[in-house]
Amino acid sequence: MDDGSVRSLRALRLAYPFSIRDLATAAGVSPMTVQRIERGLPARPATMRALAAALGVLPAQISEFRPLLGLDADPPQETPR
Repeated sequence: MDDGSVRSLRALRLAYPFSIRDLATAAGVSPMTVQRIERGLPARPATMRALAAALGVLPAQISEFRPLLGLDADPPQETPR
């Protein structure tokens, strides 16, 4: 699923396609945790890594996690030469 783009947790989950419960089970977290993150609440680093691994992406590719990692919400766009 890793195409390198930054997307929301919900968009990645739905593209997989995972229900909230499916993703939570695959990541070893509670469904409530997935719901909270999708609503914009912060996540612990271990939770970020587990969800990213379950989705087959890097934590930095999940838009909700970028500010927590000290990254811009949106990656800079490359300018054509």
